[in-house]
Amino acid sequence: GAVYLYRRGPDGGWIVADQLRGPDEVNHFGISLSMASSGTAISVGSLRADGRVQAHNYAWRAGRWTPTGVVVANLPAHDGAVPRLALSRDGQRLALGSGASPRVELFGFGIAGWQAEAPARTGEITEAHVAALAMSDDGKTLAVADATGRVDVLSDATPGGWRTQVHLEGPA
Repeated sequence: GAVYLYRRGPDGGWIVADQLRGPDEVNHFGISLSMASSGTAISVGSLRADGRVQAHNYAWRAGRWTPTGVVVANLPAHDGAVPRLALSRDGQRLALGSGASPRVELFGFGIAGWQAEAPARTGEITEAHVAALAMSDDGKTLAVADATGRVDVLSDATPGGWRTQVHLEGPA
């Protein structure tokens, strides 16, 4: 698969500015993606042959998209589940979920590259699967929605890890 990045041309129309291609052994590269609101980082979802989800990460450096690493979550990707991704504004924190699991795993980028952080534990989303993720600009608040319309809003209470701050029920 591939991800195409566009920019505005001189005439105001959209033109292909770049293309990110997944490795041949990766299934469904580009099935999902998240771009940091700063526009300097992209995370591209794909499925692994062993049935887990992963994210290929890129940063805008020296005028081109540079790979910063691949993270693999211990989350299932069976039954056509799509990886769910959310990046902080600076692209230094990534939340990765799966449409086949209620869990969310978090990763931070630093000097040693991408490292796993404490997983986010949702209070009410225990049976349903993650349908959507959204992260605040500072990477310290995470909204996790399930397919029934329930949403847990979590905050990073480091060093204690992620804690549910509010649980919202969808319409009855």
